[in-house]
Amino acid sequence: ENELLKMLPFLEQNYKIIIAKTPLHKHPLCGFYHSSLAQTCKNFLEKNEQKIGLLFSEIKTKFVEFEDEDAFLNLNFYEEYEKFKSELK
Repeated sequence: ENELLKMLPFLEQNYKIIIAKTPLHKHPLCGFYHSSLAQTCKNFLEKNEQKIGLLFSEIKTKFVEFEDEDAFLNLNFYEEYEKFKSELK
């Protein structure tokens, strides 16, 4: 069963942002952002405010808890991706 499905009920509860969260991290790339936030995000960028946490503090945000930290892989560099890919074989 896809664990991300447990985020879906919150779409009906007027949250503008719904984000996956594990015990150690928030995962802003694994979430839902309402389209009405486009101008707000543009305003943040125009003011050079690039921390996603600022958006979370100003917009109604729901963090949905997930226990498995390993389910959310963070690959920041191509080399990390290549290493991960080779470990799958």
